Amino acid sequence: MIAPQLAAQPPRPALAAPKATAPIRVRVELGGVAPSNQAVADVSLQGCSLAVSNDLLRPGSFVTVSLPGGKPLGALVRWSHNHRAGLEFLRGLTPDEPEWLALIA
Repeated sequence: MIAPQLAAQPPRPALAAPKATAPIRVRVELGGVAPSNQAVADVSLQGCSLAVSNDLLRPGSFVTVSLPGGKPLGALVRWSHNHRAGLEFLRGLTPDEPEWLALIA
């Protein structure tokens, strides 16, 4: 027998599936190579990591990265491994880069 308080409860709605979000893309410019768009994996005040589609970003390389509608930022490639790369911004993010600051988790 079902307890009266349990029988009176309405059925629970099914949980919705998590929403899939498109990755944020940045334009990466590396001297002598055509600009490319790469996916941002993580952002901090001092840099970011990218999921890269090629092996062109080598540690020690200087690049320029920009978000759509944002101003370009200079960065140094610190590491690159298994289609990921870590960039250190040449200067930390400031309030003048709200599009980048919004990506910090």
